[in-house]
Amino acid sequence: METIGQRLRTARERLGFSLEEAERTTRIRAAHLAALERDDFAALPSPVQARGFLKNYADYLGLDTDRMLQDYGSAPATRRPSSTRPVTAPRPEVRVRRRGWLSADLLVAATIALGTLALLVWGGGRLMASLRAAATPVEQSSVFLVPVPTLAPTATVTPEISGQALLAFKAPTETATLPPLILPGSGVSVRLLAVQRAWVRALADGQQRYQDRVEPGAIIDLSAERQIEVTTGNGAGLRVTLNGVDLGSMGGLDEALTRIWTTEGEITPTPTITPSPTATPRPSATAFGATPLGPTG
Repeated sequence: METIGQRLRTARERLGFSLEEAERTTRIRAAHLAALERDDFAALPSPVQARGFLKNYADYLGLDTDRMLQDYGSAPATRRPSSTRPVTAPRPEVRVRRRGWLSADLLVAATIALGTLALLVWGGGRLMASLRAAATPVEQSSVFLVPVPTLAPTATVTPEISGQALLAFKAPTETATLPPLILPGSGVSVRLLAVQRAWVRALADGQQRYQDRVEPGAIIDLSAERQIEVTTGNGAGLRVTLNGVDLGSMGGLDEALTRIWTTEGEITPTPTITPSPTATPRPSATAFGATPLGPTG
């Protein structure tokens, strides 16, 4: 099982971030981030700051912060031995003579409080009496029932980019239904529903449409003419709907992966193979000797 530091380092390398880039974003020194990736929690200033650094760094990498903090609390390296307190000599007993609870200051404060309370009661009575006098008699009044409109979930539309609109809806309530997915006449349409916190990057026809962390309940709608590419650091945190068909979770828990959908369906990304150098065989040595000459005529 991977340690806390190994999971942090693996997630950072998968996202292609360096320690310096993480330091500029999280405002945590690169030395402290390196100590977290080495599981060297003793090098951090204090256990409280270590938990704060770990929570911010895991949230930045799109990992499950609650699980990371639980593993940190159960790790043996994070438990520090209790310090023994020095034995001090008993202090001499000093007797202080207390004053009686009934004093002049207490009487003055009680008198002021009672006077303020009486003033408030008197003012409230006068106000209620004036309201009753100005009220319309019940026999001459009419009662109207005003219908209360039912509020639907609101949606925030981001600025349109190259003819494609990206909608980020608020989290629906338990009784509300998800907004309808608008299917294009041609091309491909993908809806991403966040069920856990995750980092997401989405490309439509090769152009970036979204790159940020999402919270549970967020909805991202994407449409393109040829293909849509989605990359995430937590496959179990996203639920995918392709052209109105629910495909389920995008991947496993804390799984970093990339998936591509086209008009013909899903395709597997082709890994780039780095060509390896081929050794050129060295020429073998050829022995040169004198060629005997035959008898001359």
